[in-house]
Amino acid sequence: MGMLTSQAQASFSAPSRLGSSAGKEPKDSRGDDELMLEEESAASPKSKEKIGSAKPETKPEATPEQIALKKEIEGLKNAKEWKKITDLLWKNIDKANDEILADLAEAHYRQNQFPEVLKTTGLAIAKNPKSWVAYTWQGLAEYKMKREKKAIESLTKATDLKRDYEPALQGIAEIYEVHKNYYELRILIQDMIEMFGRQPKFVSKLCEINTLDGVNDAATKLCREAVLRDPKNPSNPLFIAKIYEQTGEDEKAKSQFEKAVVKFPKSELVHFQMADYLERHKDLIGAAATYEKGTLIAPTSARLWEGLGRTAVQIQKYETAFKALEQACKSGRKYAPTVRFALGFLIRNQVKEWKDKFSNLTDRCSNALN
Repeated sequence: MGMLTSQAQASFSAPSRLGSSAGKEPKDSRGDDELMLEEESAASPKSKEKIGSAKPETKPEATPEQIALKKEIEGLKNAKEWKKITDLLWKNIDKANDEILADLAEAHYRQNQFPEVLKTTGLAIAKNPKSWVAYTWQGLAEYKMKREKKAIESLTKATDLKRDYEPALQGIAEIYEVHKNYYELRILIQDMIEMFGRQPKFVSKLCEINTLDGVNDAATKLCREAVLRDPKNPSNPLFIAKIYEQTGEDEKAKSQFEKAVVKFPKSELVHFQMADYLERHKDLIGAAATYEKGTLIAPTSARLWEGLGRTAVQIQKYETAFKALEQACKSGRKYAPTVRFALGFLIRNQVKEWKDKFSNLTDRCSNALN
């Protein structure tokens, strides 16, 4: 998901348990941030408490054959031998209990065989209607098959059976995130923090959600906490820069981007976001230089090559622009509009010596494979 993109929301319903987040403007002192982090760590659960989980049910004991199968499955899982798992388990399907059937569903899922996942989870649920693992794989497969409402129903059923089953919660979160449903996503992540503690990945996600949703006061506090908890994640300082930009503090935003580049000198994301910021603020020379530096770090990043081509042509570095857009087009025809933009710039400014080359590149890029 692009950090600065927007998309129409799609509303899905899921149990909302803890309420939405709210935040106050934090003090600027780093000492206060560290104190806040220490206090919240003390208040967070030390371990994964099974809050509201389904009570253990009495299940038939596994047979010796099932135990042996399960052991073999685990070895194949560790080696990511998904095809061998499906071959093995279909040969022994009459010996499978619901747990083994869930393993079979996972193996089909890992091979992108989503109809087979649904068939297998159906068998597992028939054996055990309370199999939250089977409902989870069912929901994930339904989502891949574009059946989003059914996916939400299956994943929610899994969390009804076992509230703290993280794979199901993550599946729901992914659907909310894709559709920019920040309200439900925020509540869900807060639930997960209550269950699993203030893990860096959850605090970082709340930083992102509140920034993208424009809840700047809460985002400021959360992103500062996320920087402390997750110091190796380059996204968090970028979101702080985005908050400054959203609140009209452009000098602070630029300074924050520059600090991020220094701290993460090999990050493609950081260089792209810094260059994009400079380009949007009409600093084409700075943007082109940052895009170019990024291509040295991440030579396979088509978006960096595209940005370099788009900015370089506007500062009359035509050879640089041509080579950059030629590189971008190797990743597919989606970059053809940028080549057309460059060609239009040349035509408007009567740069005849490069017109034919860019015209030819436009044709080649438009016919490139995606």
